[in-house]
Amino acid sequence: MSGNKHTRSSDALALGRPTEPPAEPPAEPPAEPPAGRPAGRPAVRTDWDRLDRLTDADIAAGIAADPDAAPLADEAWFRDAELVLPEPKQAISLRVDPEVLAWFKDQGPGYQSRMNAVLRRYAQARGAPMVARSARAPSRPRAG
Repeated sequence: MSGNKHTRSSDALALGRPTEPPAEPPAEPPAEPPAGRPAGRPAVRTDWDRLDRLTDADIAAGIAADPDAAPLADEAWFRDAELVLPEPKQAISLRVDPEVLAWFKDQGPGYQSRMNAVLRRYAQARGAPMVARSARAPSRPRAG
């Protein structure tokens, strides 16, 4: 997520920062959708004719020029890929104040993961050795 100024909601909550409010819906929807588009769908500004003219080489060049693009998943990528699964979390019984639990639940689905993130950051801030929780392995040099 290089260059991304936005923080995931769970990270922001875990750090005690407010999250951005959802965008306001448009004031008035169009009376009738244009032909070919279901009612309630926003207008699309995609230039389908331009996209239809793109060749595979054009698409590959665009991906290569994009620093945020994921690598192409070709045969070599799959040959070198390593599946890394996160260790399962441990189920426990934890007693918390009712208002603390209510606040986390009011933040929406995933409240237990947010509570875990807060506890994890608290422990890390106090020097607890933690491994990164990710389904991805650390990047490693590719055989070239």
